[in-house]
Amino acid sequence: MFEKSFSISGDTIQKIKEKIFEELTTTLKPLFRQRQDEVIKIMGDLRPDGEAWKEEAIDPQGTEDYRNSLHSLIKVYPKSMADFRSLKAIVDWCRFWAGYLSWSMFFVLLMQGVALGYCAIIDKIFGLCAKNLPVYILIAFSIVSIINALLPLPFLLYYHGRIDKYGREYN
Repeated sequence: MFEKSFSISGDTIQKIKEKIFEELTTTLKPLFRQRQDEVIKIMGDLRPDGEAWKEEAIDPQGTEDYRNSLHSLIKVYPKSMADFRSLKAIVDWCRFWAGYLSWSMFFVLLMQGVALGYCAIIDKIFGLCAKNLPVYILIAFSIVSIINALLPLPFLLYYHGRIDKYGREYN
């Protein structure tokens, strides 16, 4: 399930990036289509005789039209950018809960190993412990660790569903 979620999310993030690039291109293309001879800035490099001056093409990124175009991009096409941000956050949470599940399962196996070692080796073979209290404590720790290991599953299923929703929407 995790492998599927992460592969879907990787493909979907790439599709969202392509959509954002397409929207950015659509919005900014008119600025870069202007004829270069119309967009000229005169530099203030005058010689002492006042005759020489130098022309330089204006960088469209420094203009007010550029800022207005970016503002309209954010107003007209906010969904792709919001989806990109949301999907990145969902993937981060999914990775967190997957790691939590992995460590919890490791702790369950560790507790089961300790319980097996205690019950099989120390108690049964060597007969050192005749009381049941340590067994009950190990059983209690095992139950708590199993419940702890099951805790991330609802979160992982929820995030997997959200990733799948974005995957269906953009693929």
